[in-house]
Parts: sequence; C-alpha cells; structure tokens
Amino acid sequence: MRLMKPRKGGGLGPMLVLALALCLGAEARGSDDIHEIRADAERLWQTLAAMPYAARGSGPVLYTFEFSECPYSQQFYREWNTRLEGIEVRRLFFAVSQRSANETAALARSRDADDYGAFMEGRKRAPRVDDPRLPAVDFNRNVDHFNSVMGPVNEVVQPILRSNGAITGGLISPTLIWREQDKVYAAGGYELEHVATITARIQAAARDTVSER
Repeated sequence: MRLMKPRKGGGLGPMLVLALALCLGAEARGSDDIHEIRADAERLWQTLAAMPYAARGSGPVLYTFEFSECPYSQQFYREWNTRLEGIEVRRLFFAVSQRSANETAALARSRDADDYGAFMEGRKRAPRVDDPRLPAVDFNRNVDHFNSVMGPVNEVVQPILRSNGAITGGLISPTLIWREQDKVYAAGGYELEHVATITARIQAAARDTVSER
C-alpha cells in the first residue's frame, strides 16, 4: 500500500510504495504452517514491541496483523475475540486499500482495542488518512501514525518473515507472531483448529516458563 511523505504547505500528499498483501483461504493448517523465526528473531520481536499496537488481556503476548476487509480476519475476530483468555493480544492493522489505510492510521493513533472491534464490526469509520483538505499539521500527524505501522512492516517485519520462510510475498491476513520461551514463531491464514493449536502452544510455553523458575 502507501508510505506517505509529510506535506509542506500546499505540496503533494502520498508517495506510493507497494506493499504486497494476501488474504489466504481457510484451508486446513497444521504444524507445517508454523514457522520458527531463526534469523533476526530478536530484531523482529523488539520491532513489534515498539509498534503502536492495541492491546487487550494479560499473559504471554500474541501479535496479530489484520485488515477489516479480509473475510478470514473477520472469521478470526468472530470466533476468537472472546476466547483468548490468559493471553495479551496486541492488534495491528496493515494497509492494502484506502479503507484499511485509514483504519491503520486511526488504530495506530488511538491504540484502543475498542476501536479495533468497532472497525472489525463496521460500527466505526476511520477518517481519510490522506484527506487533501486537512491542514498540513493534521495531514502530517496522520502520516506519522500511518508510517509508524507501515514503515516497520515494509522495512523489518515482512523481510524477516520472508527470509525465514513464513511468507513468500507480503503479509498474510491474519498473521500471528508469538514467543515460546526464547523462540519466536509466526503463522498466517486462518482455520479455527489451527489457531487453537497456536493458543495452546502459547499457554503451555508460559506454564513451562513459570515452572522453571
């Protein structure tokens, strides 16, 4: 999608930089669809921790990358939004369209999990991120929020996931990234039992960490 440059006075707005994205089908998934991030795992994890996520819950951390127009992100939201007890879910949108660009910037600005739910359910509409009618200061604030997500996605998250075989192009919606003790894992796409396997692994790793102390 777009990375954006600040606007000075009456200058031009967005600058196009392609960010490929896939919204995969919900075919059956198993352990072969879970990828350990061996190269640059700590850089990936530290980058995620510094991004403007919207968090809910407590416990071991699960990062998700989604966009509200994706039917599999919608299914993930409907079937798992209230079933992730004992896990801190850190939600991030990413941009593949005008609507998702608007929501990416809005969620980065608010960092509010209620906003995430409102966008997923269509109860709230994000303002246009690159509205040419905005004063330069407001336009540039939008640029900063948008780039706070899409900059790390393009420059760190996607390249590391690609180099570790977790994706072949751009981010998959949804993409899940988590830790099991000192190892980082990623998985993309959606199927209910596959997410059940992932959440069970996250919780088991957390219990093992506690028992080792």
